[in-house]
Amino acid sequence: MVSSVKFCVKEHEKGRDFKFPPQGRLALMFLKNYSSLSDEKLIEHLNGNIEWQFFCGIYLGFERIDNFKIVSQIRCELAAKLDIEEGQKILYDYWKPYIKKPDKVSIDATCYESEMRYPTGVKLLWECVEWSHKRMIKVCRFLSTPRLRTKYLKWAKRNVNFSKMRRKNNTQRDALRRSSLLLIKKLLDFLEQHEHLLNSSEIKRMETIKRIYLQQYDWFHKEIKPEDRIVSLHKDYVRPIVRGKETKKVEFGSKVNKI
Repeated sequence: MVSSVKFCVKEHEKGRDFKFPPQGRLALMFLKNYSSLSDEKLIEHLNGNIEWQFFCGIYLGFERIDNFKIVSQIRCELAAKLDIEEGQKILYDYWKPYIKKPDKVSIDATCYESEMRYPTGVKLLWECVEWSHKRMIKVCRFLSTPRLRTKYLKWAKRNVNFSKMRRKNNTQRDALRRSSLLLIKKLLDFLEQHEHLLNSSEIKRMETIKRIYLQQYDWFHKEIKPEDRIVSLHKDYVRPIVRGKETKKVEFGSKVNKI
């Protein structure tokens, strides 16, 4: 029904072999949904169930999988390569004879794919850096030229370490914001010189990154809080809302009470 070809999942020629084959990764996700188990419990059952192992295209024998986070890694890999619209068409064509009301769609709002996360300046700027860096690699590969020197790996590692911290101080946060602004500026200048190699959607996304850069630059260096602030790179039309209780004044005679 839905094969690994649709996900473009394949083994890499270089590096060590992955424990699960491409079809096995899809099978593991079906088992996850079928069993309704947590990642840890899923791996625990997989270690002791030989039928599940054959379903996933592996045979452990006397070995055991200790790292249950492998389920999350596979899930993230497939999610990055999944075409939602194409997958929905395939599933609908397969289940069409069993659908009683094809004109109605029910969606669980808590599970719907939205590409949203808690809006912070560090996360937003790093999303812009990642997108621009990937397009820079794409352009350099097409032109067969060396990549732009950006120290991307250094700041990517620091960003991961920062995201894992429970308590984040302003010094580290400001260092990441400052470096991300510099990286974005450098990558945008490069992409503007080769704008003719980008498609229309990439050019539109680059314009969004320019607006984010100007807003975040003024906020960081000039302390000017931006109006109509963009909080999501993938959904630039989303705007933040003010949370908290509104203070109202209600007069009773000569007294003023605050609610």
